[in-house]
Amino acid sequence: MPLLPDETQVQRESASIIFTEEETRRLIHLHNDALVVVLKIANGQVFPILVDIGSLVDILLAYQNMNIGGAVLRPSKTSLYGFAEECVHHEGVIGLPITFGEGSAAITQIVDFQVVDQRLAYNTIISRPILNKLSTVVSTYHLILKFPIEEGVEVIEGDQTLA
Repeated sequence: MPLLPDETQVQRESASIIFTEEETRRLIHLHNDALVVVLKIANGQVFPILVDIGSLVDILLAYQNMNIGGAVLRPSKTSLYGFAEECVHHEGVIGLPITFGEGSAAITQIVDFQVVDQRLAYNTIISRPILNKLSTVVSTYHLILKFPIEEGVEVIEGDQTLA
């Protein structure tokens, strides 16, 4: 699984990202569901993961139950604010590998997650910075995210039942 360095960009000219009506056949319509996916974080599958194109921070909950190897929780002076602008207590920051895609198409990137000790509907929230780093295109109508890889385009379908 290749690790995508910070300064490396996948060649965007080689991949055209399109969405088709055929890709919606697996969905129950009409929906306003969030894009919720299953990805590998550290050494295990994590779900539900909310893909939040409106957020600037990646958030991780319940990290104590994960097999995180030698990753260490670091203190953070950053304040997090929730939807109603209330300050959300967080425990610190932890850098963990997150893998998008499977097999030879998979791309792994180290992400600094803000660790939050709160009950939320999702175990993880991934945000714009990591999505932009991978040149990801998100379709909430299709409940799919796509990103260019060397061989074309990788597709990650959202799980409507988890949403």
